[in-house]
Amino acid sequence: MLHGTEKRVPQSPLTPTTPHAPFITPADSQPDFTQETAKDIVRRHLALSHHKPLTTYLPPATRTVQIHDPSVFFSPSGANTESDDAQAARTAVGDQPGSARYHGPLQSVLVRCAQGSVLSVPALKSEFRSLMGAKSWWDGIQPHWKYPDGSIVFMKPPSQT
Repeated sequence: MLHGTEKRVPQSPLTPTTPHAPFITPADSQPDFTQETAKDIVRRHLALSHHKPLTTYLPPATRTVQIHDPSVFFSPSGANTESDDAQAARTAVGDQPGSARYHGPLQSVLVRCAQGSVLSVPALKSEFRSLMGAKSWWDGIQPHWKYPDGSIVFMKPPSQT
């Protein structure tokens, strides 16, 4: 534009055949930790959270859980290599996609995603509960809902038919 090479082209008028973006459905707000990386889930959150929060499912509780303000987890130790980040994440969370555990230094629940990536979630909201910080939410997890290693597993909510 500064060099005078760009030209303004008017947008063609809307017609009945002009394609429109699809409506956002409840399925769009349900991350699949086995198929999506932490980066994919953060992108989905940024795109949809103003309309509908991301929702996952905690099977032992038979309740949905909303994920608020997620970010991609990077090793808090300042690891310089990807393998160091992967090792730090492995010690914080299990290897199974969807497995989650509270991480005190970050004050977040860490969730394993596809390709070994990890999602950091500082605030969650269980069905029929208020939005709360990760520590308070984690303290409300019943001991019998946890696996022997102290983790829980999030899944996609069962289909609503």
